[in-house]
Amino acid sequence: MRCIAFVLSGLAATTAALPACRDSGAGVGSTRDGGRDAAAATDGGPSFDADCSDGGGGSALCPITSCGYIKSVATLGLTETARSGADGVCNQGRSCVAVEVTPAGDAISLTCVAPRAGGLDYGMACSTDAASAQRCKDDSLCVDAPGTTGAPFCTRLCRIDADCPSGSACLEYRHPLPNTSHALVGQCTPIGKLPDPICTAESACPAGQGCLRAGDRTLVRTCQAVTGARSLGDGCTASSQCRSGECLDREFRLPGSATRTFCSGPCLRNSDCGADQRCVAKVLGNNGTISDPLDDVVVGYCRSLFASPTSVVCQNDTECATAGLGGDTCHPTYGICYKASAVVGAACAHDEGCGLGGACAMGPTFAGGACVMEGCAPGGGATGTDVCPGAQSVCSQRASDEPLSRCYEGCSTQGGCSRNAQSYFCAPAKDGQPITICLSR
Repeated sequence: MRCIAFVLSGLAATTAALPACRDSGAGVGSTRDGGRDAAAATDGGPSFDADCSDGGGGSALCPITSCGYIKSVATLGLTETARSGADGVCNQGRSCVAVEVTPAGDAISLTCVAPRAGGLDYGMACSTDAASAQRCKDDSLCVDAPGTTGAPFCTRLCRIDADCPSGSACLEYRHPLPNTSHALVGQCTPIGKLPDPICTAESACPAGQGCLRAGDRTLVRTCQAVTGARSLGDGCTASSQCRSGECLDREFRLPGSATRTFCSGPCLRNSDCGADQRCVAKVLGNNGTISDPLDDVVVGYCRSLFASPTSVVCQNDTECATAGLGGDTCHPTYGICYKASAVVGAACAHDEGCGLGGACAMGPTFAGGACVMEGCAPGGGATGTDVCPGAQSVCSQRASDEPLSRCYEGCSTQGGCSRNAQSYFCAPAKDGQPITICLSR
């Protein structure tokens, strides 16, 4: 669960009446260089006489002291995601740092600390020399980019790219632990410091290279050397055969008995994928917080249209119509059921009740379900599978759709939605934009 960064509202008018507050985290890490407590004393923030004995997370008057917990890679479960932290989890202008190793030596407890007075900002060249004038807000934030040495810069901790400044990638850095293992800590890195060229599609990379994510926490992709030669959408029986390094079926399962698998990988639009694939959103990591979607790593991924395993392939239209999921047509090549007459925005209860490659969006924003399609390309220059089907559909992007765009039923007036009787109305995709898409109240 993400911690809340408390906002100090209107405190300037009350500080004169409030004496000092005890920081339950004071002294943490002070043995490293003797400078952290001194930095805290010059933080310049207000201090108050409040009860902070519970760790400081229950009041805006108290500093939040914990911002995450990262297990050693040796102790993570098979399906467990390493958790990281960010400055946004802290309050009072504090920085999230990875310096406190647990007594067992198998994890790092991330802590919020007052930044060093005069500490350098993110991205600036730095030094950890006590006599240097180029020190970061904490010495632990002075790092070399992965694969490089001799050009350290000031970083900040992150969970996903959104925790970093624009033009940065959230990469994982190895932090050694005394149990001979290590923890992977998310840290922001300017994309100009990445060793490989940036790419947005596999087709932009030369032969022998794939367009792969620069790390498990970032959406930034670079052209990287690979062993496989097959492109996205090509049939495969092993991941090593693909330039993307991933061979998956329609449900993103690895090759196995009776499955139909194809080279898959990240995408931003349908045209990034093979002709028999569509670009759909996929959660690749939840940062160890299942109930909080705001720190998830969500990536567009090429999904096959071929039903898999072969035991679920439909045989005829009658089979689809009698299944009770809304479909009425069996695609003769892909073996999946869909509703041939369905349009974007139509009511649905299952994906099969939408057009080929469509999905049924559910929830309070889509009363009674609404057919949508992911992977379209906004703007007038889109072609092929990047174009939304039907005259009434538009390609747009709500905040929950990122990093992809979606086909919605389009509109321009409050009464312009086909399902007005079901409480659908014309709304902006994002605050401040004109009304363009149909959503329910």
